[in-house]
Amino acid sequence: MDVERTIEFILEQQAKFFAGLESMRAEMRQGFAEVWQGLAEVGRQQAGLQAVVERLAEEQLRWSQIVLALAEQQQRMGEQQHRLGEQQYRMGEQQQRLAEQQHRLGEEMRLLAEAQRRLAETEQHTEERLNALIRVVDALHPPPAAA
Repeated sequence: MDVERTIEFILEQQAKFFAGLESMRAEMRQGFAEVWQGLAEVGRQQAGLQAVVERLAEEQLRWSQIVLALAEQQQRMGEQQHRLGEQQYRMGEQQQRLAEQQHRLGEEMRLLAEAQRRLAETEQHTEERLNALIRVVDALHPPPAAA
């Protein structure tokens, strides 16, 4: 009995398998039909896309020319920036020299102010000695009396 049930079970499983297989074949035939229809539609759309691609190629060429012109302008700007950088460098050097000269001038002005201070002290000392000499001379030779 077990053998009969096993055989029945196997036969049922095979029947289900073949039924599923037939169902899959039908679905595959339907799928292939849809694929062929899709391929036909793709062919039609591809023809339309070809025209779009040609227009895009023309636009790409136009944009490439614009990009080339921009690149040339950018090159010129780069060269101008380089020249400007060189000029700025030279100006920086000139400013450095000017700062050094201003520093030297400040030092010389400090020295001049010191010399002027010493001169003023010397003049004060000389004036004091001259006044002392005048007093000595006046003491030795008094001025004539007013009549």
